Amino acid sequence: MSTQRTPPKLSTTAVGHTQSESDLNALQQCDVSFVNITRNKRPRTELAPSPASDSHGQKHDIMELLTNWKTELDTKLNDMFIKQNTLISKLSTDISELKLQNYKIQKSNDEIVQSMEFINNQYEELKSGLTTLQKERLEQRLCIEKLERNIQDLQLKSRSSSIEIRNVPQVDKETTSDLAKTICVIGDTVGSVITPSDLRDIYRLPSKPGSTRPIVAEFQTVQMKQKTIAAVRDFNNSKKTVEEKLNTGLINISGKRQPVYVADHLPASAKKLFYLSREFAKQNAFKFCWTVNGNVFLRKEEGNKQILISSEQCLHDLRNKL
Repeated sequence: MSTQRTPPKLSTTAVGHTQSESDLNALQQCDVSFVNITRNKRPRTELAPSPASDSHGQKHDIMELLTNWKTELDTKLNDMFIKQNTLISKLSTDISELKLQNYKIQKSNDEIVQSMEFINNQYEELKSGLTTLQKERLEQRLCIEKLERNIQDLQLKSRSSSIEIRNVPQVDKETTSDLAKTICVIGDTVGSVITPSDLRDIYRLPSKPGSTRPIVAEFQTVQMKQKTIAAVRDFNNSKKTVEEKLNTGLINISGKRQPVYVADHLPASAKKLFYLSREFAKQNAFKFCWTVNGNVFLRKEEGNKQILISSEQCLHDLRNKL
């Protein structure tokens, strides 16, 4: 036997709200007609999917999206891996090349260092050799200068009694007697008697074609030579004009008059020094330049001290003092 319970009476207090009855006995006495209550269910819409179907579709979409992301990520990672391997391979190749270049540079530097050391050693040897050569050259130059002075002294000594006469024309078939006669006439002209017996030798020096060859007269004594030169100097100094000084007309030589010069018979080195001294005297207003026994002298003015010119360096030093 089943017992049916009457549902409690619902009291409506407001729209959409119900209130329960607390008195169970009152609920049992309610009308049975209220037991069978029909419920209105919301009709199912066919277009709207069910929650389970919608959840499944979203899951499928998410899985597909994740799969696509994974595929894309794997592709990118694979590309990155390939690029990374390529880059690493290139870097490895570049590093190998750099190492090879560095090795070659290091080897080249070592060779350069060795070459520089070799060159430095060679330079030091050359420097040492050059210093030795310079020292030897200085010693040799001093020795040569000493030998030249000795030779010049010997030449001057051998010519200590000789004079040189320039600008005397040569006659046809000239002999030593003709030359001796000319010397004697020069002596008579300047007031110094000269006889052929006073001469040890007389001759002409070789000269350039077309020029007058100088005459060299060697006396028996040095005193006779000095006497003749002094007489010629005094004779020329006593004359006021160039035409009155010793010339070819005064010694009975026909033709155009030319000045005749009488001086010491000097060696080549002394002649060059005498020539340079005369040029120096002209350029620097020195009135006197002469030679005595092979020595060259200069004098600025009458009464000034004479200056001995023993070398070209003396002229340079004298020029610097002016």
